[in-house]
Amino acid sequence: MAKVSKRLKALRSSVEANKLYAIDEAIALVKKQRLLNLTSLLTYLSTWVLIRVNLTKLSVVQLFCLKVPVKQPA
Repeated sequence: MAKVSKRLKALRSSVEANKLYAIDEAIALVKKQRLLNLTSLLTYLSTWVLIRVNLTKLSVVQLFCLKVPVKQPA
């Protein structure tokens, strides 16, 4: 797993995990921190979204597998 940079740690500490920010609030936070450029911020956010989507897909597959009876070989 990749090491988390100091910049990213600082940004994470200034943002609430479950809060939905308005676009103007989000831009203000980025300008205030001056730690990440727009490209790295978008890369981080897109990676986070992909991870959440993949975890959701995994959960759906796991739930399906739990509900489908499996025939055991005799």
